[in-house]
Amino acid sequence: MQLGGNYTEENIKLRIAQKDKLPIKKANKINLKNEPLSVMVALENNKKVIESKGYEHWAKLYNLKQNAKTLNLLKQYGISSIEEWEQKKISNQEMMNVNISEMKTVEIKLANIQFILKQLDIYENTKERYHSTDKQILKSDEQESAIRLYKNAVKALKQTNMKPSMQVVTELHHQLHSLVEKKQCLNEKYKELRKIQKQDYIIEQNLKQLIELNKISIGRE
Repeated sequence: MQLGGNYTEENIKLRIAQKDKLPIKKANKINLKNEPLSVMVALENNKKVIESKGYEHWAKLYNLKQNAKTLNLLKQYGISSIEEWEQKKISNQEMMNVNISEMKTVEIKLANIQFILKQLDIYENTKERYHSTDKQILKSDEQESAIRLYKNAVKALKQTNMKPSMQVVTELHHQLHSLVEKKQCLNEKYKELRKIQKQDYIIEQNLKQLIELNKISIGRE
C-alpha cells in the first residue's frame, strides 16, 4: 500500500474541508521546523470536537501538521509503502533487541570480574593473618573471621581458575575498564534506540489514523 496520493497534505486537507464545510484559512503554510512529531488527534467520536467548533478547527490544522511531518519523515527514510514501513519498524526493534542482549552480556562479565577482584583483594588482605595463626593457640574473633574470609577467597579463586598475582589483578582491571567503556557506549546507543522506538510509535499511530480517515472519506464519496 503506497503512502502517496491519498495521504498527501493537500488531499487530506481537501477531504476534511469537504467533509464538514469548515472554512480554513488558505495562505498559511505549514511550518514543520522546531515542532516535535506528535500523535494526531482522533476526530471521530471525540467529545471536545463535537462540543467545540473552535477545538475542531484547531485539531484539524494540528493534524495536518502532524500528517505532513509524518510523511516527511517517512520520505527521509526512503519509505513509500506500508510494507516498507513495517520492515523498517521490525529492523529498529531488532537493533534494540541486539543492544539489550549485548548490555546483559557486558553486565554479567562486569559482575564476574568485580567478584574475582574482590576475592583477590580479600586474599591479599587475609593471607598473612591466616598463615600467622598456625603458631597461635588462642585465636581472636578477628583472626577467626580473617581465616574464614581467606578460605572462602581461595575456594572462589580455584573455581574461577584464577591464581593470585599482580599480573592477574592488572589484567582484570584493564578488562574492567574496557567493559565499563563498552557499557557506557551501549547505554548511549540504548537511549538513541528508545527515541527511535518512541518516534516509531507516533508514526504508527498517525498512519493508522490516516488509513482510517482515507477509508471513511472513500466511503462517503
